[in-house]
Amino acid sequence: PDVGVAEHTRLEISAEEWLSLGINPDRAEDLAAALTEVAEQAKQMAGAV
Repeated sequence: PDVGVAEHTRLEISAEEWLSLGINPDRAEDLAAALTEVAEQAKQMAGAV
């Protein structure tokens, strides 16, 4: 059974939020794309178990 919790989250992260995490906002787009890819891979791996 699917026991995940669906949560609606904002897609945009402000420059101030990136800076508060110690991340250069100029890298935000590339980082967000990489995180989306890793999340999709994790989802696929979880479905394969």
